[in-house]
Amino acid sequence: MSHTRHRPPATALLAALVLVSSASGCTTGPRQEAAPPSRPQAWFVAYGDAIRQGLFNAGRFYAEDATLDPAALGMQPVQGRTEVLEAIGSRFTVLSREHDPAAGRHLYLSTRGVLLEDPTLRSEFDWPHEVLTVDRMGATGIQTQTFAVSELGWRAARPDDARILAAHVLAQDWAATWADPDPTRVAALYADGARLADDLAGVRLDVADGTAQPSAQELAPAALPGFAIDQLADLGGPAVYVVGGRGRRALDPFTSVVVMGRADTGQGCPGRIAAVLRLDPNGRLVRAEERYHHVTDLLRCSAGQLPSGWWDRISVPNAVAMEPTGTLSLEGQEVALFNAEPGLDGLVTWAHGRFAEAGLASPVLTRVAFFEPSMDLCEGIGGLAAGSEISLCFRRDSACEDQACTTWRRQARWYTLHELGHVWMHANVTPETTRAFTEQAGLPSWSDADLPWDQRGVELAASVLAWGLLGEPSTVDDGFDVTSCEELAALFTTLTGQAVPDGPGCPTKSTP
Repeated sequence: MSHTRHRPPATALLAALVLVSSASGCTTGPRQEAAPPSRPQAWFVAYGDAIRQGLFNAGRFYAEDATLDPAALGMQPVQGRTEVLEAIGSRFTVLSREHDPAAGRHLYLSTRGVLLEDPTLRSEFDWPHEVLTVDRMGATGIQTQTFAVSELGWRAARPDDARILAAHVLAQDWAATWADPDPTRVAALYADGARLADDLAGVRLDVADGTAQPSAQELAPAALPGFAIDQLADLGGPAVYVVGGRGRRALDPFTSVVVMGRADTGQGCPGRIAAVLRLDPNGRLVRAEERYHHVTDLLRCSAGQLPSGWWDRISVPNAVAMEPTGTLSLEGQEVALFNAEPGLDGLVTWAHGRFAEAGLASPVLTRVAFFEPSMDLCEGIGGLAAGSEISLCFRRDSACEDQACTTWRRQARWYTLHELGHVWMHANVTPETTRAFTEQAGLPSWSDADLPWDQRGVELAASVLAWGLLGEPSTVDDGFDVTSCEELAALFTTLTGQAVPDGPGCPTKSTP
C-alpha cells in the first residue's frame, strides 16, 4: 500500500451521512442497537459517498434527462445527465467527509422528492450552511436538483435586493398562519387555484380555489400547532431560503421560498417540517405548497415505518463505481480492468513485465481498478493491494506523459510497481525472508497494522521492489531510514535473491 503522506489509511466509508439524533429525551435500560437506515437514508448515504469518489460514480444517481437548476447561485440551468455532471465538475466543490459529518446532515422527505440541508456539493460563491437542494426524485435517481440560498446568505451577497424583504415577510406570515390557521389569513397568502400537498401526513387541500374559502374544519388537518421557524446554525438568521435569479435574471421575482421549522401536535410530532412555497409570477402569493418531513422525526412519529413514496420505486446504487473496461492478458493470465482509460492498460503491462526482465517470477494478477485520488478509499495513499488484486489512485490525466498515453509519469510507474510488489511478495516471499528483511532494515515488524506505515517491513519491501525495477535513478524517500544505494541494493537482494537490475541509482534528492 503506497502512501503519499505518512498516516494510517482512511477508515471505512462513512456509514450514515444523514442520520440525526431525535429530541425524544433520555432512555434507561440496556443500550439499544441503532436501527438500520431507511431506504431514502441509504440512498443519500451512497450518493454522498459516490460524489466524493469522482464524477464517474455520480452518474448513476441522476436520471438520464436530469435537470440541474443553480440559478440562485448565479449559474444557468442545464439538462441531461452528461451536462449536469459537467456543470458539477466545473462549478462546484465536493465537500470532504471531515466537513460533512453524519450529525450535520438534514434530510427531509416528501412522497415525490427530498430536501437536503447542507448538501455535499458547494459552489465557489457560497458560505457553509447557506445552501440546500430541493430534489425531485424519479425511478432512476434525481430528476431535478434545484439550489436554494438562505435569506441571510442572499442579504450578504446582495444587500440592496428588495425581493428578500418580501420573501422574509411571506415566510413569517406563512409560519404564523399555519400555527393557528383561519380561512381569512390563509386566503390572503395563496393565489387563486393554489393547492397544498403534505402526502406523508395524508393532507391535500385546495387552499384557494377561487370560489369559496375552505372552512376552519377543512384547514385543521393541515395545521402546524406551535410552529416556529428554525435558526441557521452558527449564523443567527432564520432558516428561510429563496430560489431566484442572480446576474442578468436578478430582477425577476423569486420563484420559491423554503421555510424550515418545528411543529408539535402532541408528543413532539410531527417535529421538523420544511415547506417549499412556489410563488405566483409576481413573487407575492403562494401558488403551490409541498411539505417535507425530517426523516428521523417521520420515522419516530410513524413507529419506524415510512409511508409509501419515491423510495419504493428506486434502488440504491453502489457508492463507488467499478465499471468493467476490458481485460488484459499477462503471460496467459486474464486480468480484469475497471475504470481503465485508454493507455493505462499499457502501464500495467509495462510494470508487470519489469519483474520478468529482472529475473523474478511474474506477479499473479487478476484485477486492476483505477480511482480518483480524491475518493475516500484513496485518502492519503497511492494504491492498495489485496492478494492478486490492486487498486491504483490515479487516472489518465495524471498518469500519462503524452496525449496517446504511451509513456507514463514516474509517480504512476512507481505506484504501479509498488502495488505489484505486494502481489509478488504474497506468492514469493517466505517467513524466513520476511524476518531477515525486517531485521536488516532495523524495523520493529513486518506487517503489524498497529504500527505506522513507515515502521512496517512489508511497505519498505514494496518500495524497494519499485526502486529496483523502475529503471531510472530514484530514492525511497517515504519516511524510511534507508537512503543509500548500497542499503537499498542489499535489501533488494535479501528480498528477491537477485542482484539489482541495471538502471537504479540514487540522486542527491528525488521523491517518487
